[in-house]
Amino acid sequence: MTIEGTNSFRHKVFFMAARYVLSTHDGYSIPFKGVNWREFKIVYSWLVPKMQFVFLSHGVSKDDIVENTNYKRTRFDYFVTTTNEEFKEMSSKKYGYPDGNIVQTGFARYDSLQNEKLKIEVQSSIVFMPTWRYYLADVDDQEFMKSEYFKKLYSLMHSKRLERLLMENNVDFYFFPPHHEIQKRIHLFNLENTIVKSLNTENVDFSTILLKNSMLITDYSSVIFDFAYLYKRSVYYQFDLKQFRQGQYKEGYFKYDRDGFGPICTNEKDLMSEISSAIHDDFKINKKYRKRIDETFTLRDNKNSERLFNILNDK
Repeated sequence: MTIEGTNSFRHKVFFMAARYVLSTHDGYSIPFKGVNWREFKIVYSWLVPKMQFVFLSHGVSKDDIVENTNYKRTRFDYFVTTTNEEFKEMSSKKYGYPDGNIVQTGFARYDSLQNEKLKIEVQSSIVFMPTWRYYLADVDDQEFMKSEYFKKLYSLMHSKRLERLLMENNVDFYFFPPHHEIQKRIHLFNLENTIVKSLNTENVDFSTILLKNSMLITDYSSVIFDFAYLYKRSVYYQFDLKQFRQGQYKEGYFKYDRDGFGPICTNEKDLMSEISSAIHDDFKINKKYRKRIDETFTLRDNKNSERLFNILNDK
């Protein structure tokens, strides 16, 4: 059901009458501007003592996110996890969640991916989904264009070798950065005269992108877990790992070279070789990475939503 008027009085009435709040973010679903779940509980828990927050998570937690995602910071009543290692990590003492707050049901959205994958025809196409760099958030466009981050992305998408490779093999290439900070700067990449097609998060269904494309290029995004769940070819383009670790997330239990779902490329030349190899392999996934995927995703019975529903229904 859609409630007209976000943060309106009617929205607040519906919200306050709810037993559970299920969301991938701790603030977007709360109809009080600038308030997250922890803050809401501090102010309003006496009004709705039985209301509980179910954090669906927008991706598999793989980095060290203790600072922002510990229980004292979030107060989540349920934290949904997918993989065995993710469940163990979030259940560890350093995050501080009470027993029973961390649940391993698998992401509910994976059920729909599994249901829809046979209905959608996969294209000979590659999608490039780099993550944002928080340390660039406050710079203006001129400073942004001087950053190594911008220069590396720009160089790749303006590569003549990439253009030839795509044209010779009739492969499409999409630029689909999921973070709004890159979305609002897409025009700076000047893609109008390239073979690259930019996609806007406001106009494109995320699941369709996952299902239609044959290959994913990312740097550190957890979206690669979704691609891996579908047994699709992926590659990491990590040209700034040291800087990323210093300015963004610390390394967690997940080690890219040991646990990753594709090869790691640190320069454009190696990335081009991997793209060429993937195209000539008809985007088939390597046995080594298929084995890792099998070991990572142990819940494949299409009952993730049912498991979560049963947990909540028993309370």
